[in-house]
Amino acid sequence: MIKSTTLAAFLLFPLSGFSQTFTGTGGHIPDAGAELLIDLEVSGLPVTMNEFFGLETACLTITHTYISDLNITLISPTGVAVDLSSGNGGDSDFYTNTCFNQSAETSIIAGQSPYDGTFRPEGSLAQINNGSNPNGTWRLHLIDVAAQDEGDLLSWSISFGNAPAIPYSYSGGFLPIVSINTLGNPIENEPKVEASMGIIDNGPGVFNNATDSFNSFNGSIGIEYRGNSSQNFPKKSYGFEIWDITQNDSDAVILGMPEESDFVLHSSFSDKTMMRNALTYSLYGAMGHYSPRCRFVELMLNGEYQGVYVLMEKIKRDANRVDISKLLPEDIEGNELTGGYIIKIDWGQGSFTGGWKSVIGPCDPNSLDTIFYQYEYPDGNEIQPQQADYIQNYVSDFERSLTEYSLYDTVIGYRHYVDTKSMIDAMIINELAKNVDGYRLSTFFTKDKDSKGGKLASGPLWDFDLAWRNANYYEGDNPFDWQYYNCGDGAQNPAVWKYFMEDSVFRNELKCRWTELREGILSTPALFSHVDSLMQVITPDAIDRNFDYWQILGTYVWPNPEPIPESYEGEIWALKSWISTRAGWLDGFIPGICPPEIVTSINNTTENKLNLFPDPAENELNLRSDKAISHLRITDLSGRIVLQLNGNNQSQLLITISDFNSGMYFCSLYYSDGSTETTCFVRR
Repeated sequence: MIKSTTLAAFLLFPLSGFSQTFTGTGGHIPDAGAELLIDLEVSGLPVTMNEFFGLETACLTITHTYISDLNITLISPTGVAVDLSSGNGGDSDFYTNTCFNQSAETSIIAGQSPYDGTFRPEGSLAQINNGSNPNGTWRLHLIDVAAQDEGDLLSWSISFGNAPAIPYSYSGGFLPIVSINTLGNPIENEPKVEASMGIIDNGPGVFNNATDSFNSFNGSIGIEYRGNSSQNFPKKSYGFEIWDITQNDSDAVILGMPEESDFVLHSSFSDKTMMRNALTYSLYGAMGHYSPRCRFVELMLNGEYQGVYVLMEKIKRDANRVDISKLLPEDIEGNELTGGYIIKIDWGQGSFTGGWKSVIGPCDPNSLDTIFYQYEYPDGNEIQPQQADYIQNYVSDFERSLTEYSLYDTVIGYRHYVDTKSMIDAMIINELAKNVDGYRLSTFFTKDKDSKGGKLASGPLWDFDLAWRNANYYEGDNPFDWQYYNCGDGAQNPAVWKYFMEDSVFRNELKCRWTELREGILSTPALFSHVDSLMQVITPDAIDRNFDYWQILGTYVWPNPEPIPESYEGEIWALKSWISTRAGWLDGFIPGICPPEIVTSINNTTENKLNLFPDPAENELNLRSDKAISHLRITDLSGRIVLQLNGNNQSQLLITISDFNSGMYFCSLYYSDGSTETTCFVRR
């Protein structure tokens, strides 16, 4: 730790026109997650910072080979931390006498590097001017979050005066207002800290004044940060529990949602439409599944406006949420042991309390990655050994059934273990949204008791802010190709989806369900209408305020793909355009025949019995038909012809596919009587 002393003495003169600057020393910024923390002693100032006197500006000069690796935070003597800049700039840029002032026209997020002017910080300096004493130890905290780059802080300073930073001007709007006061407690990743929360909601279409009394909720909560990579964003997401006076969970109705205690305030920072999660949950709910209920709100945190948030239900076992049986500690045998469970595939952090490894692993069989199933309900601290063994063995038996038995065996095959309808619906939404986290992260499964069906079901869906063309990795912005087959690097997709797609019955069911949904809620006009409706729910005035406070329109926020729209309307247009293209691709490339019992034919009304085996195949494929084959054509998913053969009017053929790449193919048969037929198969 490096300390510096005051370089200027305070003179006793009237506060009118008063200003004072304190300058700190520099230091070397270490690499790869190590921090630099520099103290600056301040003394001789008035003892109260408020709207008349307080912190005005913070300035610094930094040389670094990659400043977007840097997170820079100013910490007051009372522990109030304000993000000055995090992840901004790029390669070999600089902070050269860069100043942060709350009245600056341009936010540091929207500024252009190298930064050599005055900018609004990512956080709010006004939080520091909260009646606290400025005298004491101030700290500048710098951390380089990535490896291979180093730099130096050359100097920094803080200035006080009669034009202190004041909160963003917010009088209210048509969205409900959620106001949280952390009672001086800094919010942490975990555990939750005590806070008070009030909600103003005067009803649909009625203006909510920021000065109105709390009329929808007023009580105690425990609050913490939530998210993984999103915790690096200046606009944070939060999880909160409603607490009673003993800080235990206490259920309540929040903005019309069924009574419960656990909720999420999602920031939607990188999702500039602010609707991708709400769009997904609404569609999935319309398909007949539980999805977290959502309300758009505007958030005030410790008196400071924070923008538009999505208040949503946390995934929990509950009659009004994930409606499966309650699993009690004494349920350790018989039917009671068989459900209900919630498990997930996700990062091993946050609420992680244990689990087990998949027995078949990721979609790339050569990868060293592992797929890890985690206990969600009961969590690892509460689940009994018999219960942990049961759900692990059940899921492992299901996975083994995909590789050790026939996919078509209804007794010991995979259908004995899983609810295929739920798997198909989850796959349709993940593929339509091209969700880069789909399958591999934030992926939930449930299992109820055997007496209530008892099969492993997919869902609820969760965390789609990086879906619907909002990720520049794992092909997230590419409206073509399959996402389940995109193995990527690290945290790979589980192999189970690849095995599902090797089953022609599953493919036919997938085709039929997609066709049904495209005639209704997933038709392109219906999807566009859904987007337009959500835009009106957020309200134009709230949208304008959010992006006035967070000046990120037209600016890259990880992991936005190029080109980046310059306006909110441009974000909506880009979303709709991508949806149209993506849905059109799925129309043409979802395999299977629907209805599966009807074969496509020309000038032929008689049923033909066609058999392709084995499916999936390794090197050779046997084809048998009741009719004479004139010729056949095999194409890959892109429509490219990979093989053409003369059938010589035979009804049985042996097809060599050893030089085919692994994947799915279409086989089109042309019969001697003029009829045609198309089916598909998988090359392992």
